[in-house]
Amino acid sequence: MEGGDPLPPFTQPSYHVNNALLVLITAIQVCPPCTVEFAPSDTLGSLDDPASVGPLAEVFRFEDGRILISSETWGSMVLTYDANGHYSGTLGRDGQGPGEFSTAVRFVPSQRGVAVHELRTPRVHEFSADLAFLDSFWLPGVGWSLAQKSDGEWLSVASRVRGDSVEVVHVLSEDGEVQSSFYHVPADGGLAELVHRVAVDDKSHVWLTSLNGVVRVFSESGVLIADHLLPSQDLGKPLPLQLAPDQRPPGQIMGVETHGDGTIWVFSAEPDADWKKPRLGGLFGVPSPEEIHDTILYVLRLTDGGVEEVATQRFDTLLRGLGNGWAYDLVDTPDGDRRVRIGSLTLKPSSLSSG
Repeated sequence: MEGGDPLPPFTQPSYHVNNALLVLITAIQVCPPCTVEFAPSDTLGSLDDPASVGPLAEVFRFEDGRILISSETWGSMVLTYDANGHYSGTLGRDGQGPGEFSTAVRFVPSQRGVAVHELRTPRVHEFSADLAFLDSFWLPGVGWSLAQKSDGEWLSVASRVRGDSVEVVHVLSEDGEVQSSFYHVPADGGLAELVHRVAVDDKSHVWLTSLNGVVRVFSESGVLIADHLLPSQDLGKPLPLQLAPDQRPPGQIMGVETHGDGTIWVFSAEPDADWKKPRLGGLFGVPSPEEIHDTILYVLRLTDGGVEEVATQRFDTLLRGLGNGWAYDLVDTPDGDRRVRIGSLTLKPSSLSSG
């Protein structure tokens, strides 16, 4: 889409937030004995490759086991690893043109391979499964999240002001042209910034997660189906510019992904229930992220009665999903580096047929 092209008009149906009408559906624990197990199988990196990722990292896993890693520590550099966990090179190059990155990136599965979204920019680049550059497109605003539908269209979370409203979710063609939008909020309401992640399940339902812990489910046409408030005391707290040493940090949803069994997995970084002031350690006397946050994984599913909680599991590392039953976290090594650890993520027991 060229920068001078006219913007498309509002498309109905749209959902306008009205606190008086917002209904939060109470969760029903349908599988109380269920637990989620993370079984690490490989730690990426060795002394002869640049795999020390710093505090945080974004990771993508292809079905054949190959890995892409991006980190704020590396800036625009994306590292590639083969299926055996060995460093194999880099993806793209530094710059602001097609197939080039100027910032750290976030990876999004695509039907043609992988989409690479430059953080805090509207730029998205698509690569094939063998990492050949395909094309680039721009989101209609600085993007938070991106997902591809089964028909090839994209869903983007990118706030764009139109009159007295803000368009939050946009439907884009395969080449990035805006087709429609839904979930419109008042421009002065401040709620658009809370929408953080988007995912599409196998029934074409659109799942939105917000920084304040609200999960919204929409039909493919943009009609609100259900709302669910995650049971957390820390999500939705304002993030100060700098935390005081003894200040309890807020929680933040880090990712959401769909599973073939009909469940949605929401990964949230939250302080421990009995959080204490972290000790000063780690690099340059700064506490590691794991000293400040744990991960709480909320496993949800949509039924005729609304959103149900299937399981809730706490992990003592910052765990993120990779799809298809895989996940990753970061671990500190004796030599002072931080490495990416890959493993399987399994819901046990998987008795999800009821309801």
